[in-house]
Amino acid sequence: MSWPLYRLLLIVSLIPVALAALALRNVPVPPEPVQPIAVSGSSVVAQSRQFIASRGNHNCCAPGTPGELAAARWMTRKLRPFDPTPETVQFAANLAWQANPIAMENVIAYKPGAQPGVIVVIAHRDGRSAETAAGSAILVELARQLDQLPLQRGVALVSTDGGTTGGQGAADFASHWPEAGQIATAIVIASVGSAADGRLQLLLRPAVPRGTSPTAVAIVREQLQRTTQANPAMPGAYDQLSGYAVPYAAYEQGELLHGGVPALTVSDGGPLDGPPYSAAGLDSARLGRIGSAVATAVMQLDVAPTIEPGGDPVLFLGGRVTRGWLVQLALGALLLPVLACILHLIAGLRRRKVPLAPGMRALAWRASGWLVALVTLWVLTVLPGRLMPRVADVPLPGRTGVTSL
Repeated sequence: MSWPLYRLLLIVSLIPVALAALALRNVPVPPEPVQPIAVSGSSVVAQSRQFIASRGNHNCCAPGTPGELAAARWMTRKLRPFDPTPETVQFAANLAWQANPIAMENVIAYKPGAQPGVIVVIAHRDGRSAETAAGSAILVELARQLDQLPLQRGVALVSTDGGTTGGQGAADFASHWPEAGQIATAIVIASVGSAADGRLQLLLRPAVPRGTSPTAVAIVREQLQRTTQANPAMPGAYDQLSGYAVPYAAYEQGELLHGGVPALTVSDGGPLDGPPYSAAGLDSARLGRIGSAVATAVMQLDVAPTIEPGGDPVLFLGGRVTRGWLVQLALGALLLPVLACILHLIAGLRRRKVPLAPGMRALAWRASGWLVALVTLWVLTVLPGRLMPRVADVPLPGRTGVTSL
């Protein structure tokens, strides 16, 4: 290898890396409301108990079950203070581990504003755990709090179905709601009812290489820090880069980003559908702080002069952000020394008349195994007997729907 050339290319490749580091910037955050909104934690726990009771004797509440549909009727009644006529949207979703489509239902309460743009708060309704009840209860409390406040932008409160099965309700909402193209940002509340010592997280992983709104991330992060006195965990640089390279998200923000909706999820890291604990294990003070943070973030977004849109991949590092194309350029530039080594090696082999064709044939033979495996998987989806389900979405772990041969 020509070490002078290699060192030169290494120095050149570090220039885009330095540019990406210098391009890190703070996201401008609009001022907080004069009077932050305070959500009562005891009211959240009380609403959680009512939500659990609305299911009757059904403890499982998977999508499409009688208990889950009864909870949808309960959510429709509870969201009427915010919207007298909440919209009920029924749809069918294909699940990898189910032979037939599953009937699902979203409940949407919407209040338009005088300015363009819509702010959405989402909580999934299906699931057997108290965390599901807590998320729906916070949504109900937001309906009561925001109904009495003047809104400049539109606000939608959405109770989705399929939150524990891959975000089918969020996907249907993003693709079929008439105002979906006007959504400025969406905040998803998922699994926030665990123990008080659980650290809150902001989840940003997409289902396609698409970024969320930096303004929404900065505001929600700031409000959670203010109310809980602790910084919420953010995904690291590797997690974000791998999310863009191999898009896969188990939470609903992934499907919303897939549909073009800038979204993020607030979670405490607990399972989407844990054991069926009762509301007695919920921490009222913690839930009150989380509800207050989300409500104040909605009001702060409502009065923001501009909300930076999502779309292009972005990289969040601490409290600062840089554009994804700069990171892509930096990573691509770091490949230059490696490519130079490979080309130099090939040129040296050619000068020494070392045959390359046998090695290329051996490499192609080994790579053909992966090609055969991919073709086999595709053939299994078209054969009778449903050996492999034909579902476009990547299934959740442990729910591939693959039939034993």
